[in-house]
Amino acid sequence: MYNRRDYIPRNVLQFLALCKGVLNNVNANKAAWSHIPAPAIAKMSAMVDDLEVAIDLAAAQRTPANTFARNTKQAETTKALRQFVNQYLRFEPVTDTNRVEMGIPNRDTIPTPVGDPVGQAEADISYPGRTQLVLNIKHVTGTPHDSRAYYGYRIYYGVFAADHTPPQSGKDLHESKFSRKKRNLFNFQPEDSSKTAYFCIRYENGKGGAGPWGPMCSAVIP
Repeated sequence: MYNRRDYIPRNVLQFLALCKGVLNNVNANKAAWSHIPAPAIAKMSAMVDDLEVAIDLAAAQRTPANTFARNTKQAETTKALRQFVNQYLRFEPVTDTNRVEMGIPNRDTIPTPVGDPVGQAEADISYPGRTQLVLNIKHVTGTPHDSRAYYGYRIYYGVFAADHTPPQSGKDLHESKFSRKKRNLFNFQPEDSSKTAYFCIRYENGKGGAGPWGPMCSAVIP
């Protein structure tokens, strides 16, 4: 991926300087960068020249029409420069050093580490049919949320009869399943009817790193 910071400045004079720097490098390396067609260079140069004229006119005669013309020309040239860079300057023989000299970001080859989730998930429970429960998973309001770290959910669950000691946390639930869906159907056995199903959910990232336990939730199995 490329640096997320937009390398094209909004300030029109800074943008003009960037364009000229790119073109100066392109013209200085014409022999080595023979993959760039001369007409493409000429077209880009003409657009930059027109932009400079529009900038000078808007500075000399500060009218709404001249300001509009300058802004329009800047937008057109910005689009053209992005296309020119992506088509001709993102790959060899243009080097990383060349791109740094031109003010163009290089490809980020170091993957951004994704940490373990830090937020919590919980669920509302609904009753679609006999011996069935549906968990409608939602984020616990007020806990942190980082979508990069939240690949899916690990749902821990267990069925407890009335004379069993109820679980106190997710650590006491020994069954689990992973899901990326917010709506999860659980089918239980007929003999589980009238028993209590307990659930506790943790976010997981793509490498299995788990977040903190969410609140325990439970429902009597119909």
